[in-house]
Parts: sequence; structure tokens; C-alpha cells
Amino acid sequence: MKNRIILSVLLALALAFLQSCSGEGHGGETGSGKTDAATGTTGGKLILDNDGKGKIIFDGDADSYSDLSVREGMPLFGKQALYVSGCRTFRRDIPELLNLRSRTARFSLPITGAADEKSVNEYMRSTMYDLSGFGNIIRKYSTPLWHVAYVSAAVTDEARRDYPQNPEFCEPDYAIFDPAWTTAAKYMAERGMRSLYEIWNEPDMVGFMTNFDWDGYIRLYLHASQAIKSGDPDAVVGGPALADMGTLGYGNYEKFIKAVNSAGAPLDFVSAHYYANSKTHTLKELLSDLRKGLDGNSGTSIIFTEFNVYTPEMSEWTVPIAERTDFTLQTTKILPDALDAIQFLNSCTDVTQVQWATLSTDNGAFGIITPDGKKTPLYHLLNICAHMPAESVRTVIGSKGISAMASAGKDRAGALLWNTDKKKAQKISYRIEGIPYESYGITVYRIDPAHSSVLEGGNGDGLEAVTAYENVSGDSFVWEGTIPAYGAVYISLTTGSEPESERRPEVGKIIRVDNLYKNREDTSYADFDEFTSTARVGTGDSEDSEGLVYITYSELPDRLNAAVTAVNDMSGIKHCGMRIDYHTPDGWSRSVMYGLVGKNGGKIPFGTCREADAFFPLTAGDNIIEVRKNAPESWDGKAVVSFDIEGTGRWTEAVFTLTETG
Repeated sequence: MKNRIILSVLLALALAFLQSCSGEGHGGETGSGKTDAATGTTGGKLILDNDGKGKIIFDGDADSYSDLSVREGMPLFGKQALYVSGCRTFRRDIPELLNLRSRTARFSLPITGAADEKSVNEYMRSTMYDLSGFGNIIRKYSTPLWHVAYVSAAVTDEARRDYPQNPEFCEPDYAIFDPAWTTAAKYMAERGMRSLYEIWNEPDMVGFMTNFDWDGYIRLYLHASQAIKSGDPDAVVGGPALADMGTLGYGNYEKFIKAVNSAGAPLDFVSAHYYANSKTHTLKELLSDLRKGLDGNSGTSIIFTEFNVYTPEMSEWTVPIAERTDFTLQTTKILPDALDAIQFLNSCTDVTQVQWATLSTDNGAFGIITPDGKKTPLYHLLNICAHMPAESVRTVIGSKGISAMASAGKDRAGALLWNTDKKKAQKISYRIEGIPYESYGITVYRIDPAHSSVLEGGNGDGLEAVTAYENVSGDSFVWEGTIPAYGAVYISLTTGSEPESERRPEVGKIIRVDNLYKNREDTSYADFDEFTSTARVGTGDSEDSEGLVYITYSELPDRLNAAVTAVNDMSGIKHCGMRIDYHTPDGWSRSVMYGLVGKNGGKIPFGTCREADAFFPLTAGDNIIEVRKNAPESWDGKAVVSFDIEGTGRWTEAVFTLTETG
């Protein structure tokens, strides 16, 4: 009997050895569907095994984890946008704005007569705007954020027209500039070309506003903002786009905001530039100063209209590419700082957009796409962040020197891990658990000096996958490996269905998106994703939260479906829902509240500015919204749709996704 037992054990060991040699089980060429009895996870079929420093284990322990079944943390809002400077590859690269889900794209709007892409950063002698060609190109891929009147010289002064050859700046001749700004705004509004307008560019930097002072800029802002509003009353206007490079500096934001408020001028957003080389402020200090100045401006958002985490010396900015010596921005050297900045700014609920500099430039000094069309590590990073699901999940990292973001949706999930130690590699064993999908694929991508970095030895310019499984089932697995210095790992789970987070057909025609901020420094939030017509309102972990986002439409379909998802405990919520305010030739005349929790959200400072005139309940799941049926007879098609939440709760959230229905 004893000999039989020994023989059985030997046969089992021999069979296991033969299976491993033939490629069955984890690590082989084809995989065999290895199952962990404790979790029921089936390894599926291994279709790519090209990672010498990491592997997937279906029955291992881990020191770090993400639980896809527990919604926790700030949603990944997708605030990324791009600053698009003028260059020869403009037409080639601008379609990438759509792939990167750029919320807006920042362009120059100088006094120009150009009708195509040459109008970007080109200075001409006419005050006539002809954007019939250029504007149509832009609006296919993103919403333009124009920084207007880039040239400060009065166009009647011959000596000052030829910037940059003659950088003698003076305060503009408003009799000429005001009609030009009004004409441009009116032109775009009449053609449905929704736009945001930023007044000037870096007025504190020598070369952009040399010969007039801070009070001169305030006069310019008041003129330009009113002129733009004359052409388009719904235009989104802001400034001042300081660079902290000259005599005005960041410290003057409070003075600027007070002057604008005193004059009763519009200030929809305050803009700043940050390149991690500030003379006076860290990023957190800059935000603190901005918020101090914005105390009382509850409807003003913050937009970084130029942003990056590294700046080459100015001598690198314009020299031919053959003479450049600093290629840091096109390598993985910026990854740790870029990821830290993305994670931090995502948590700042009053920062609605971050315009990364830049999409591309002629000599490649700042481009996330090189002059010869190669995609850089920063491009891949922004692309990953653009397509990760929005709903963050509980993530605990027990390994030193590692940070992470993880999120999950109905059809896919993703986890982004990165090494915060710039000197040495870091090891991690990381488990993804609570996986809700019956069957899914796993793909592991790397971005580091040896992968996805064309200037450092990566294989091509694509995002490099190193491990992949298909037909996996079960609720957990472990990725175990090493992340080198300046490295990141992205683990993607997909189900094969059409991703719900991809762009959907527009619901109505958006004029503008606005927020109200009760407390800029708490974690309550309200966000609207135009790519999917989805609003997210949540408490964060604030004790007294209030979030509100509202969208002005020029037209809406007669009927909408509002798919509503309630996340976590809603028992502490006083009010949560959506509301429609209707506009007529006589003004805002009627509003209808659709409540998920509570019956009325009270008065609001837009639309009818009073409590709702009618109420309908909402439930989790699909809800038919009778837009036309509940509208006043004289409704002219313009409406404000708002979403809000008020109360207490830890990471309590409501998600509203709008679609047109018959």
C-alpha cells in the first residue's frame, strides 16, 4: 500500500513536470486554464508573454490591492486637454485631440485675416476674422479655447505690426480691437462654433506685454471681455494666463479678480500657466493663492491653459531640431512628476481642465508628438488616462515607492501603477480582486526607458503590451513584478463589449458648462463628461458636501432617457437629482425637478432663480424625461440642465447618463 502511494505521488509529479514543459499552465505558450481552488479564478489562455520583470499569478498573495467591487475615491474626471501651438504638422496631429479626449484645445486667435491653420501664431495686418476653414477643422476634434489678440500692438501703427521683429508693445487701440473681438465671437456663435475665450497670453512675461502695466492689463481685460460678450452673450470668458515670469507674477491674481468683480465684468474661469519652474510658487501654493482670490466667486472655475512638469531652457524652444540637446519632455524622465500632477489635479474639484503643453511643435521642444510623428511616453500616459473608466475603486498600496490609480466600469477596468523613486527600481505584488466580469481579457503594458519610449530604445512608438491573457474567469489575480525608475505599468481588463466610456452621440447642442463651488477645498464634486453626456455628483469624504454642475443647451430632443446609478449609502443625502430650466422669448419661465433623493433643491442662481415649478421622482435605472411635454408653450429650445447633490456620506455618488429616446 505504501509503495502504491509513493508511486502515485511520483506519477503526479512527473505529469505536472511534463505539462509545464509542454507549455500548459502559467508561463507557457498557450496556457491551459489553471484554476485556483480558493478563488475559482481560471487563468484563461496566455497569448503574450514578453515581460522578463513581471508576471501574472492566479493563486498568489499580494502586499497591495484594488477591489473593483468597492467604489471609493475621487472619480477619474478626464481633465486632460491640449495646448495646440502653430506648427507645420498641425493638420496631421489635430485628429489626436479626439483620441486623447481633449476637453478643449487652446489656440491663438490673433488679429488675422488667415482662413486656415496658418492663423495659429501668425501675425497679419487685418482686423477681419475669417475662420471658415480653420474653425471647421478645429470643431471636428475638440472645443476651441482661444487666447485672443495675441498681438498687443495697435494695428494702425505700422512700426508695431511686425512682431516679433519689433517687440515694442503698447496698450491696444480699443476702437480697432473691440469690434474685431465682437466680430469673432459673433461669427462663431452664429455658426454653432462653441468657444471659450482667454484674454491675452502671459501678460507678466517680457515680450507679451512690455510697455503697459498690470492696471493696463485689467483695462484690456474689461474691454475684451465685454466686446466678446457683445458678440456672444453665452461666451465663456476668462484670464489672465499668468506665467510667473515677469514683474506682475502670480501674486496679482487677487488684485485682478477684485478689479473684475468691481467692474461687474464676466469671469467664468481664471487661467494660469505652470511649468514646474515657478520662481515663487509650487503647484499647491499657486492653487492656494488662486482660491484665496476666488473667495466669493462661487461660479468661477480654474483652468491651466499651459501646463507641464518640466521646462527646457528657452534656448531650446526655437532652435532647429538638429541643434537641440534637451529631449527630457519626450522621454520617461517626466513620468513620475506627470503622474503625481495628474493624480493631484484630479482631486482639485474646481480645476476643470489642464491644457498640457503641447500637442506638437516644429522643433519638438514641447510636443507629445515629435516632428516626425512619433508618440512620446507622455502621449501614451495621457491616452491611458483618457480611456480609463471614471469610477475609482478602493486601492491600498503596501509597497514603498509605488503609487497607483485604479477604476472600473461595467465593461472594463484599469490599474495604473508607477514608480515614484527616481533612483531605483521598486518591486510590488498587486492583486486585483472583486472582478465582476464573467469572462475577460488581461493586458499588461509598460512605459519605461525600455518600453513605449521611442527616444530611449522602446520598440516603435506605440504603447507596448508585454503580457496578455484572454478568456479569463474568476474574481481575482495578482501581478507581481518590478517597475524600474521612471517607469509605469498599466493593467487593463476588457470584456470585449463596446466600451461604455467611449464617445456617444451628442444629446442636444451644448452652449456652455458651468459649476458652482460651495467649498473649493473639500472633496465634494460635480462634473459633466461631454463625451458620454454623463454627470457625476458626489460627496467625496466631506461631512457637509454640495456639488452642482449645469449645462446650457441651445436645443434638446423632445424626450431623454436618464440612466441613473446610485453609489454607496444615500441615507445622509438631503437632496440629489436633475433639473431642467426652460427659456422663452420673455426669459426663463419654468423649471422642472427630477429628484432621486428629496423633492426640491431650493433656489438656484441661474435659470428661473427660484424653486422648481414641478417635480417628478427618479429611480435607479432608466427614467424617461419628457422634455417637450413639460416645457412651456413658448419654449424657444434653450434650456439649462443641472445636476446636484447635498448632504453627508462617504464617497456617495449619483451618476446620470443622458441619451436621446423616441
